[in-house]
Amino acid sequence: MLWIGGPQGSGKTSVARALSRRFDLQLYIVDRRTWVHEPRMPSTEFGSLSMDERWVDAAPARMLDWFLGTSRHRFRLVLEDLRALPDSPLAVVEGPQLFPTSVAAVLRAPENALFLLPDLDEQRERLRARGPMLGVSDGERARANATERDLLITRRFGWEAADLRLKVLRVDAADRKIGLSRKRVSEPEEAKPAVAPAAPPREQRELRGGTGSGGAPLFSLPLEPEKEDAAAEGSGQT
Repeated sequence: MLWIGGPQGSGKTSVARALSRRFDLQLYIVDRRTWVHEPRMPSTEFGSLSMDERWVDAAPARMLDWFLGTSRHRFRLVLEDLRALPDSPLAVVEGPQLFPTSVAAVLRAPENALFLLPDLDEQRERLRARGPMLGVSDGERARANATERDLLITRRFGWEAADLRLKVLRVDAADRKIGLSRKRVSEPEEAKPAVAPAAPPREQRELRGGTGSGGAPLFSLPLEPEKEDAAAEGSGQT
């Protein structure tokens, strides 16, 4: 299993897609499972709040607490999904909910996890450029609060990864490229279930063709902007 975590807009999806094609891996994108996971999530304070209470009235630090709590619950559901995947080919998993402390608990080898961190000033500028948030009484304030929350998320990824000595890749958002030409990804291993379950639908597996040359040098990967899911943002879970 290969894990790629980081905040929104750091290029996780582009890197994960490129790796899945190059090494012929299954691709699992956590945000694609939001509406599948939601019915299985426990009731939370966040779920009982209005849009204004979530985004206009709440302080960014409180928003961070909500996101961390939700991410911990989502990670449990991610692990359930991954256990249902076929044993082969191996999988690359990406999402903003994959915090280092959660990933480290199931990581088979440190080199099988990577956390992408954008420059904070560039991230702030890019997030504010999204404009006022819809569906609230004060879209400008809601966007400012959401932006500060996302910056706190980025910092959290950074210090958790540093504390656990896991690999971090600083992303230059100015040119939107990652230079990986001298880096290698080791062939990951995945624990096989005692009883092989039925294969999930293809849309969950997102299988991609590739060379299948595990361990070959990676290349410079142009980063595609990660699409903002307006409905998911409204729920606060992206």
